[in-house]
Amino acid sequence: MITHSLADLDALATEEDRAKAKGFADRSAITVLAGLPPRELARVHEITPLTGPEQRLVTSWSAPDSWQPGARHPGRGKYLIKTGERLGIPVELSLVGPETDLYDTDQAIRGVG
Repeated sequence: MITHSLADLDALATEEDRAKAKGFADRSAITVLAGLPPRELARVHEITPLTGPEQRLVTSWSAPDSWQPGARHPGRGKYLIKTGERLGIPVELSLVGPETDLYDTDQAIRGVG
């Protein structure tokens, strides 16, 4: 199951559909979290238990401290991989080689392209 937000489940047409989707989330063996605001993380915590430090780490990735042009978003490429109640594994992904040109999604922001 892949979702951007658990709130996506609320958009399903019927209560039966919402219950099925929640069941998929409940049975997911692995959860991968990117930056989330506290309210969304509280919903995730109901399904996937997170320690205090894990919660602080994930919320620290959710929004930049300022709107400085050209500043790198604090959560870019950062994820927490959780399985069961084990401690999460924080990882950071970076584009390498030709990926930088192929998958640069910030060109419009910088006025390039």
